[in-house]
Amino acid sequence: MIRVLLAERLFEKRWPQAELIRRTGIRAETINDLYHEMATRISFENLDKICEALNCDVSDIIFREHKSKKSIIKHSFPEQKQSLVLTEQEYSLITIFRMFTKAKREMVFQMLFSTALNEDKAKRE
Repeated sequence: MIRVLLAERLFEKRWPQAELIRRTGIRAETINDLYHEMATRISFENLDKICEALNCDVSDIIFREHKSKKSIIKHSFPEQKQSLVLTEQEYSLITIFRMFTKAKREMVFQMLFSTALNEDKAKRE
């Protein structure tokens, strides 16, 4: 499966899609499809423009994920002497979560906490 990491690259630069559109001249619909990994093709010209604007290589934006292998990402927290092992999907969810506004993040935490409390209550009954 071909993966497009445009959302991650824009997040790292703290750019909205509009900034990349402005810098490359690529249609908004094209950037949006790439951002949400819905594109089925990309021209070399557009890929080159994106790489130029983001100052990166093609492999920083597009890569092939092998279906037979489960991607694992290990993130270390040296100050806590701990590490966390995540699947690629879990890491992607965290990346998206980091893009939320503070208010939206707090709502998600409340939903998760509420669900956990209800699950604990159901186990006790």
